[in-house]
Amino acid sequence: VSFKIKTTNLDLIYHFKQKNNFSGIVGVTGTTQSNVFKGLRYLVPNFRNYTGGVYAIEKYTKGKWLLEAGARYDYRWLKTYQLNATTLVPFSTLNIFKNVTATVGSTYRLNNQFSFSANIGTAWRAPSINELFIDGIHLSAASYERGDSLLTSERSYNFSLSAKYESEKLFVEIAPYNSIINGYIYAKPILQPITLISGTYPYFKYTQQNVNLSGVDAELQYKFLPQFSFNSKTTIVRGWNKSINDWLIFMPADRFSNAIKYEI
Repeated sequence: VSFKIKTTNLDLIYHFKQKNNFSGIVGVTGTTQSNVFKGLRYLVPNFRNYTGGVYAIEKYTKGKWLLEAGARYDYRWLKTYQLNATTLVPFSTLNIFKNVTATVGSTYRLNNQFSFSANIGTAWRAPSINELFIDGIHLSAASYERGDSLLTSERSYNFSLSAKYESEKLFVEIAPYNSIINGYIYAKPILQPITLISGTYPYFKYTQQNVNLSGVDAELQYKFLPQFSFNSKTTIVRGWNKSINDWLIFMPADRFSNAIKYEI
C-alpha cells in the first residue's frame, strides 16, 4: 500500500471591536486535499476534496451575563478516481455535501467564584473518504474494512451544562452533556470473518444508525500547600444505539486521572 495525501488549509478571521457590549468575529475557511496512490490496489482511491465554509460568532456581555450565538455554512466537493476491480477500467464518482451548523449559549456569573453555563446547538459531519471508499486491510488494526459510498451526513443535536467554582486554592467544574446523532457513522463488525490469500481477518463495514451519547466531564484542582496541588479529572460517556435498542460499541472506557503536582 503506497499513497500520499496533501492537505492545504486557509483561514481568514476578522475580529470586530467591542461596541455597546457586543463583540464578534466572522470568518472564511477553505481546504484542498488530494491523494495519489501507486499500484493496482488501493486502500482509499485517488481523490480531490475541496471544502469551504463561512461563519459568524456574536457575543453580548452585560453585568453577570454572557450570551453567545454562532452559525456556519459548509460546502464539500469530493471527487474520487477509482479502478474497476475486475476490468481495471478507471471511473470517477462525485459526492457533494452541504449543510448548516448553529449554536446558542450563555454564562451567568453568580459572583467571583461561581458561574453556570448552558449551550444548545446542532451540527453536521460529512462522511470521510475512508468511511465512503476504504476497501482493504487496515494494517494498524489487522482487520478488513469496507466503506459504503451511499453514506449520508451525520446530524447532531447537542445540549450541555456546566457549573464552575474557582478560588485561590480550589477549582471545581462539572459538565454533563447529551447529544442525539442521526446517521451516526461507525465501523460495524460483521460476524463472519473474511478470508484472503494472506489469511483470515475480522471484517468491519461502515454503516450509520441513530444514536444517543450522554456523559459528564469533571475536573478538580486543590492547592493544599503553596507549591503542592492535587489534580483530578473524570470522563464518563455512554452511547445508546436507538436503531437497534442496544448499547453502542466502541465507546471509550470510564477515565479517572489523578495527580499530585509540585511547582518550583
